[in-house]
Amino acid sequence: MEDRLTGALRLVGLALAAGLCLVGPAGAQVAPGGGPAAQPPAPGGEDRWRLQVTPYLWMSGFGGELRPSARLPAFRVSESFGDILSDLDAGIFLNALAIRDRLVLAADLSYVATSRKGDLLSSPPVAAKGSLEQFSMTLLGGYRALRQPGFDLDLLAGFRAWSIDADVELRVAGTPLASQSASVGWVDPILAVRARGDLAPRLSAHLIADIGGFGVGSRFTWQLAGLLNYQVSDDIFVSAGYRHLAADYRDGPRRLDFNLSGPVLGVTWRF
Repeated sequence: MEDRLTGALRLVGLALAAGLCLVGPAGAQVAPGGGPAAQPPAPGGEDRWRLQVTPYLWMSGFGGELRPSARLPAFRVSESFGDILSDLDAGIFLNALAIRDRLVLAADLSYVATSRKGDLLSSPPVAAKGSLEQFSMTLLGGYRALRQPGFDLDLLAGFRAWSIDADVELRVAGTPLASQSASVGWVDPILAVRARGDLAPRLSAHLIADIGGFGVGSRFTWQLAGLLNYQVSDDIFVSAGYRHLAADYRDGPRRLDFNLSGPVLGVTWRF
């Protein structure tokens, strides 16, 4: 039974890898808070709030060392975005940004449900299913420290929170044999900087970097991203770029030490 449960728990670990890849984690701020980078101000005064909403997708591959349960030995995982896309059951990725004069506020919410099925090598055959639900949120606030024609520099601070629930179920000939659940959550403080520069009348470039964790939630996390943004109309922008995120979370025997890298696509509506 222990060997069967260990094999099934590995499926949860792989589902976790899929979830981390597909979520575009809330903490992974491609803009201050998670979506594609903040756009330049709309025409008008600086004394009013300017809002924007961005649905986005991070097509990330995954690599790292996982131990999602005390009963499961640590193992390494390396999968491309294409390898794990079939594990996605549902996903919502949304970023919101508000700017007033030099004040910058951002929020990012993401929900991902993934699952993976497999058969364990045993007699009689045992069917195993590992599933994962992940909710993550980032809240950041900051100050536009440098504002010049064609260039902005923002300094930001806040937190990213994670909640992960994993389940595994074993069945023999359709009859339940065993099941196990695990939950983990943590909150990381985050320090971030974002630079934006105009390249052409409708084209801009963004560079975003952050660090966090500091042993409060994860041991350490960092991110670097670069994007190009094209203004389609007065209120609509499209973004494309590349992002890398790394984090090392440990809690007793559990460990999530992972790296995520891949292209980013997003569409921004500004109000």
